[in-house]
Formats: sequence, C-alpha cells, structure tokens
Amino acid sequence: MSKLDEIEEIKKLKARYFRLLDQKRWEEWEDVFTEDATVHLMTREERLWRGKGEIVRQISSALVNATSIHHGHMPEIELTGDTTATGIWAMSDYVLFADRTLKGYGHYEEEYVKENGKWKIKRLRLTRLREEWCSNDEKAKEAPQMKATGKEKAALPPVTQIGIVVKDIEKTVQFYTSVLGLGPWDIRDGEIQGDPKLGKPGHIVCRFARAKSGPIEIELVQPLKGESLYTEFLRDKGEGLHHLGFFVTDIDAELDRFAQKGARSILGQDLPVCKFAYLAPEDSGGVILELLQWKVPVQKTA
Repeated sequence: MSKLDEIEEIKKLKARYFRLLDQKRWEEWEDVFTEDATVHLMTREERLWRGKGEIVRQISSALVNATSIHHGHMPEIELTGDTTATGIWAMSDYVLFADRTLKGYGHYEEEYVKENGKWKIKRLRLTRLREEWCSNDEKAKEAPQMKATGKEKAALPPVTQIGIVVKDIEKTVQFYTSVLGLGPWDIRDGEIQGDPKLGKPGHIVCRFARAKSGPIEIELVQPLKGESLYTEFLRDKGEGLHHLGFFVTDIDAELDRFAQKGARSILGQDLPVCKFAYLAPEDSGGVILELLQWKVPVQKTA
C-alpha cells in the first residue's frame, strides 16, 4: 500500500470516529481506539482518560441525552513509520444538551498505530480554542431582564435536576442501575466552601453521582466531610428528595426576584464552571430549590 493510500485509510478512520460518535454506536466507536488509548481534553475542565473502555464510558455518559454534530477539517497527516503516524485536524462541533447548547472550535492532535492491518487512534488530544454556550430556554434569557416589582410571579424554566441525599452512593447507584435501568453514571467527589452568610461555614466534601432520565438529571449526593445541609438533612429526615434544580441565565436577577417573594438563600457558591444557590421557600413542601447558571467561558488557547 502506498503512502497516499495509508493516509487515506487514516482519514477514513477519523471519519468513522465522527460518524459513530454522533450516531452513539458505542461498541463500534470503541474499535477506532487501541486498547491502551488515551484521550486528553483541554476544555473548560482538563480531563485525561486512559484505556478505550474508560474513554467510551465517559463520553457516552456525557452525551447520553445530547445530540452532537462533529466535523473535522484540513488534516495534516504524517507517516512516521510503517505502522505509526501523527495527525492534526481542525475541528468544530455543535452539541445540543437538554438545557444548553455548545458550539466549539479547536484542534485534534493525534497519534495512530496500525494493528492487524487496521489503523487505530492511540493518543488523542483535543484543545478547544473557543467555546460558545447558550441556554435553550429563550424565555429564561428574557425573564431576568425584567425589573422585579414584587407583583410578578417568580417563574422558572422546567425542572432539569432532581437531587437526592443518600448514605451510600455506590449502593444507591447499583439499585437505580439494576432496577430502574438508569445510567451510565458520572461519579466524582466535589468540594464546597460553606458561606457563613448563606449557610453552614467550613469545608464541605461530598460525592456526587449523576445520570439522565430523559431530559431530567438525577443527582445523588453523599456527604463525606464537614457539617453541611446534607448531613443535617440525613440526621433530621434520613435519605430522600433534597432539591429540585433549575438552570437559569441570570442567577443574580432570579435571587433578587425570589428574595421579594420571601425565599432566602441558604447556600451558594461561584465555581469556575457554574454558579449555584439553594433557596428555601417557606411553602415549598420542605424541598429546596436550586438555581444553577452555567458560565460562558472566555476564549481559551493552547
């Protein structure tokens, strides 16, 4: 096979990568990678995954209820040996999530190896030069611009998250997976700095597990360290429904509107990825309302 033919086969490999990814044909998509492949995402949150099984698990979980369109352009492919090659691709993607939409631009930097006569991706590094995020709820964009008078209703977009506090997150995930068929799950630990003005002071560590049920995100929360609203909830009520989450586009304006309705903030934080606040309306049936606002990232270069 000539060098041009080998390069053409690598282009076909990348074409299958995009097509199978957008079609969510995960078993076939897994086959474009080597067994020990690595994927390094230089995005809003830098992430590194090792092994094709882990790569598929993470990406399929992120896109479980999303529609994606990926394009690759202007490949620069160089054969570095009989069975090795490198490539750089300009890329763009459009990803429609339940609550927001991403338009992304950047480059793939890749290494390929030929195994049993087939080219596969051994290393993939995606650097996004720009991400454009917007809310899917145009009404939610407009509502916060209205000046609160105390007479209008504190309307919110549809519920997008159900939060449940649990004692043993692995055990609960197993139940929801085996009995209800939910999954895949994204499980990770997170830190929250308690705000003395809004809620419990001090350092809080929790384990979070998230999965989709249609357009709704199920969030399980297990407190690990520090006194918090979650430990208080478990102590007073036991496991159960803790909060309903709503994605908004101007959280500060929403907090002002709810304050005029008598709903006080009991915990909030400004994180690199999002800003959130818990509200405790007196007549909400004991359920906390969570407002979340995704941040539009600034242009990011490698």
